[in-house]
Amino acid sequence: MSPVHGKDIVLTIDLTVQSIAERNIRRAVVDNQCLGGGAIIIMNPQTGDILAKAEYPNYDLNSPFTINDEEQYARWDTMQANERQTALQQMWRSKVISDGYEPGSTFKILTTAIAIEEGLTTADNTRRV
Repeated sequence: MSPVHGKDIVLTIDLTVQSIAERNIRRAVVDNQCLGGGAIIIMNPQTGDILAKAEYPNYDLNSPFTINDEEQYARWDTMQANERQTALQQMWRSKVISDGYEPGSTFKILTTAIAIEEGLTTADNTRRV
């Protein structure tokens, strides 16, 4: 059976934006001592194109079996095979793609934007309700 031509895949990652995202997510996580790490997605709001996706901590794609967590690395030799496999899968997992998030904070921005647009408040209003 001969192969069937499919559709082309076009990546929308912008190398400049991606490198800025990677540098800044690392800095933000380290400076703010975010124990759970951090992630960022940058999209073009007009098209929905993903311009960048970065997470920290991450792992080296050229050395995917090198543990990036100091605590796990220290006890790696004492871990059972299934614990090692779980640790590797956790390290390889993309939080941005795999984890669910509650939309509460997203809706706060939307609600605020609507209130400003409708003239119910202003961007410089500091009054707390």
